[in-house]
Amino acid sequence: MAWLGGDGGAAEQAAAFRGVVLGATTLTLAAGALVYGVVPEPTATTGPRWRLADVLPLARRPTLWLQGVIVVCAYVAYKGTDDVSLLVRDVLGYTELEAASVGTLSFWLRPVSAVAAGLVADRLGGWRTVAAGFALLLLGDLAVVSGITNLAHGAILAGIVATGVAVYALRGVYFALLAEGGVPVALTGTAVGVVSVIGYTPDVFFGPLMGALLDGAPGAQGHRHLFVVLGLFAAVGLVASLGFGAMTGGPPPRAPSTPSASP
Repeated sequence: MAWLGGDGGAAEQAAAFRGVVLGATTLTLAAGALVYGVVPEPTATTGPRWRLADVLPLARRPTLWLQGVIVVCAYVAYKGTDDVSLLVRDVLGYTELEAASVGTLSFWLRPVSAVAAGLVADRLGGWRTVAAGFALLLLGDLAVVSGITNLAHGAILAGIVATGVAVYALRGVYFALLAEGGVPVALTGTAVGVVSVIGYTPDVFFGPLMGALLDGAPGAQGHRHLFVVLGLFAAVGLVASLGFGAMTGGPPPRAPSTPSASP
């Protein structure tokens, strides 16, 4: 919005917002057209269609339920990033434009964090990477809570960066746990559906919960309450990922590849 002149009066901000909406809509339509033109149509050789009979054996796997809990906790953290702009505005006194810039910074962390998490997961295994992500997320949430309590700007900003890195790292690798949980490749799509039914429930409950926490204690206190709740979910996710690792053993860390000697 700043690039479109959104730092002016109400009329300029409205015009800039329309520009943002039009830009986002255009990019979404272009992505849809690209997928339609590039992704091939499924053929009969791609495997059997979805069957209800495949769901019940998957639902009996404890590791799949743990993975559902992991996705719930990670997705709660993702929904919590919606509070970043409000937090720096209400607690740190940023203007709306400055607050939006901080919120945008967290989105730039997405590609770097996700790719880095994938590289780490290739070396250490998915559940170890997920556990490390939740540990970082918990530390970041605690830093934000401490910063709000002590009015320490540095702690709040460091916590925002840490939680942003952890959130997008987790979103990049949590479905990699399917293979470590022993889900057959042919049932991967069905397993993703089962996990998603559990994992994306924060779309239903976390928005109202966030609103209740922020409206129930306006100002810094509401944000503190929110990040305490986010920290609790991060702790549950950490325990679930460690439990997943204990159940599966996980793959051993992969040794760095070395070039083979030429004959």
